[in-house]
Amino acid sequence: MLGAGTGKNSLHLARMGWQVEAFDFSRLAIDLARRKLIGTSVSVSCEDLRYRRYSEGHYNSIILYGVAHCLTDNELCNFAAAARRSLKKGGCLLIASFTPEIPPPASHFHREVYLRTSQELINAFGSCEVAFCEMGEILESHGNLVAEHRHSMCWLALRFP
Repeated sequence: MLGAGTGKNSLHLARMGWQVEAFDFSRLAIDLARRKLIGTSVSVSCEDLRYRRYSEGHYNSIILYGVAHCLTDNELCNFAAAARRSLKKGGCLLIASFTPEIPPPASHFHREVYLRTSQELINAFGSCEVAFCEMGEILESHGNLVAEHRHSMCWLALRFP
């Protein structure tokens, strides 16, 4: 799980019987995830996916959750190549990413954001089978930091032969 945040999704997957490796570049998020994931088999690591070394043919699935819109085009292409190499034959990449249909509030991010359409995301990963593509919206808030707001989202499942 890349972009594991505080571990909510990793915990859910572990409870469903998945073997999960959770990564996030935020030390605060990973510290919270470690507390939440005590007693599970989830391995948790504070790493930046742009610089992580990926084992070849190691994973059945990779989940890129809320991270693609933080990567430049070059970084996304580099990650795409690494993900393709690290997936087992027939492996699946699951992506949840903000899209440009509803721009985020100006105060939402503290760095540049790269909003891409679902087709632009698919194209970044080269030849693959689009097993699932869903567009929609989410409503979120961040306590006192950012008022409640909507995001347009894309959820993708890409399978690699």
